[in-house]
Amino acid sequence: MTDIAEAKGRQRLYIKPAPQLLKALREMALIQSVESSNRIEGVTVAPERLVPLVVGKAKPRDRSEEEIRGYRRALSLIHTDAQKLEVTPDF
Repeated sequence: MTDIAEAKGRQRLYIKPAPQLLKALREMALIQSVESSNRIEGVTVAPERLVPLVVGKAKPRDRSEEEIRGYRRALSLIHTDAQKLEVTPDF
């Protein structure tokens, strides 16, 4: 836990000098996370559809693409509102 707290403090040092770089890295990590996690579950989409589904506003065409978008929305919820989320059996 201490290592995490230290890393969070150092993270601020990198945010100011290179916000575009951090944004690109964050987006790449998000795309890879969505792809890998869904592939583990047997959900795949065409490579040219992955990026528009994850970072764009592409509308899902089938069930697999809906799974990709749903996972993306779940990650977004966790990353933006984690402190407000209460972990319960139903959630």
